[in-house]
Amino acid sequence: MDSGFTSLELIASMVWNLCMKMNVPQGEAEQYTRKVRERQMGYWLENMEEMDIQAERRNTAQAREEARKAQEEAIKAREKMREAYAELAETAENSIRLIINVCRKMNVPAEQIVEELMESCQMDRRLATEKVNKYL
Repeated sequence: MDSGFTSLELIASMVWNLCMKMNVPQGEAEQYTRKVRERQMGYWLENMEEMDIQAERRNTAQAREEARKAQEEAIKAREKMREAYAELAETAENSIRLIINVCRKMNVPAEQIVEELMESCQMDRRLATEKVNKYL
């Protein structure tokens, strides 16, 4: 094995590794390393797309920051939804309690109150019965 061949293979290997680090598509990387091995390096990068690594790093950092902010906003929105849901659940429970209290003051039988809750609040019989038992 002559030293030219070893040096050529070393350069080809370095080109391949560089292409892989830069996430160059495998077909393009093979083309570049083939040109090195065939000693056609004069124009081997002529068709390669130009890239500004520093700009790419800035863009990546900016995208990460935007993703971080979006994630924070999503967490805040989720918390607001939980709070709104809790408020809504409390309002619904107060409405149920009010219906039961009004019916009780009007001497409506418990079974009829259950029916009213099923109709007014779209509850199943089990849940309506639980609410009546809880608030009567």
